[in-house]
Amino acid sequence: MTISELKNTAKQYKNAGDFDKSMELYEELWAQEQNEWNGYFLAQVYRKSNNFQKARDLHNQLAQRYPNFKPLKTDRLWLDYSEKIKDWDNSNLVSDAKDILSNTNQYDQYEGNIYIKTVLSTVRYLCYKNDHSDAYEWLLKLDQSRITNTGFLYGEQWYPADRKVYFIRLADVLIILGKYVDYINESFEKLNFSPTKTRQFKSHLIDSITYDDYISRVKLARYIKNFQEEFELREKKNFKKIYNPNKTISVSNLSQYLFCPVSFAINETYEIDANDTWEKDEWLGNRRNYSDRHRLFNQNQEYQKAFDDTDILVSDELKNDFGHLFKSKILVDNVSKHLLQLFTDSHKSIVGAPDYILENSNGNKIVLTEKFSSIHSADSQTPFDSDLVKHFAYLEKFDQTNLDFGYFITWYWELIDIETNTGRVKKKIKITSYRLVKVERNNSNSNKLNNALNRVKSIKSSKSMLIDADKISYANKCFNCSVFSYCNHKTGKYDQINLPYELTDLNKVQRTESKKYDNEIDDDDDLPF
Repeated sequence: MTISELKNTAKQYKNAGDFDKSMELYEELWAQEQNEWNGYFLAQVYRKSNNFQKARDLHNQLAQRYPNFKPLKTDRLWLDYSEKIKDWDNSNLVSDAKDILSNTNQYDQYEGNIYIKTVLSTVRYLCYKNDHSDAYEWLLKLDQSRITNTGFLYGEQWYPADRKVYFIRLADVLIILGKYVDYINESFEKLNFSPTKTRQFKSHLIDSITYDDYISRVKLARYIKNFQEEFELREKKNFKKIYNPNKTISVSNLSQYLFCPVSFAINETYEIDANDTWEKDEWLGNRRNYSDRHRLFNQNQEYQKAFDDTDILVSDELKNDFGHLFKSKILVDNVSKHLLQLFTDSHKSIVGAPDYILENSNGNKIVLTEKFSSIHSADSQTPFDSDLVKHFAYLEKFDQTNLDFGYFITWYWELIDIETNTGRVKKKIKITSYRLVKVERNNSNSNKLNNALNRVKSIKSSKSMLIDADKISYANKCFNCSVFSYCNHKTGKYDQINLPYELTDLNKVQRTESKKYDNEIDDDDDLPF
């Protein structure tokens, strides 16, 4: 093979995870052409194939020849992590981890992930050794805003992002050290909650994480994540404002307003990042949307295949509900496609991107939206107008789509016990039921739509709205809100909403120490290392 062919083939094997074949080719390449990049890639495949001594010998040689080549320094740090930290096969793990951190910058584009992985692995090791006080101090070394929120797929199962791992480990040690209640108290004080709302929210939080014989670290971690992200947001002002008073009203605006006017004001003012990765690893397999089930059904015309990831019984009722929907053609798919297909009314006064537009065998155009919700949620019996208003708008306002009627699907999930290959039981999210609601044009729905439109237009025009400070804030609703970290009104202290929405500052809180609590923790380890 030519030099170019060697490089390309070796890279292909490396990217495919076949490090042995890749190593052979990079060794041949290195014998023919010695330079910093060829040496770097050879050292990298030595490391990834666990040939640590070969990797270290080569790195020593390369460091002499190319002392200023930054990628080599980064790969050598990865070598230190892989050999000394990752698998715990090292009696000097903690001191070696300290050495890695002293040579690594967590804010560096290339070294940051080494820093994070080293800290998280060391924390896990210290927890295994029951040295939770030191584990807590190690967790404090990390800037949570620098930790990736992207999980990874292995086989057919998602594993948690490092960010989730961090918060679960933090919850873990706070529970064991008896500090979690103090942390909760300090968080509410720091966020300036009123005494009444502090009692309400704290009671809800404690009840939701407490079981008969343990405290759920996974649930506590989610609360800690919300608090930490809010502290970061309000301290560093690292938000992006997008407020435009002349912006066209969107269908989502109507839904946001009916859910909570504060949510509408926040979404009008700030660019809100999607936060759907937290639960990704908790699903049993990949979460399927309607379009996934539509595709699976049409591959083999089997309902069982389309619903084999659920506990939903394939009955005559299900076939009646989904038969015509699965046999309809998908004209618009804004769920699985990255580029949204937007629509406006004839006056360009409202804009929207429906989840799906279908065409059935009779030529009817159908707007379909879907939602995933806990079986224990407040909408388990009847859908919210904040969800249905989207259909009202598409059917009433978007003439160009020629829609005839709509459907709203709610997929209800539960946490169920799943036995792993090792015999351990873990909780996973699984769809257990659904609700399908047909939405049609009628005077009642038209009135609800116009009422919502007028209220949104009013606050956009006046840029202000009076509300009841106590009634706008509910623990269960607020804790599950996508803009929790931006919201001042959850504190129960504000009776007016203004556009643009400005964030308040944090209180300064004196830390307190407490004795260790007797509660057990949930020892079910969902972390993949």
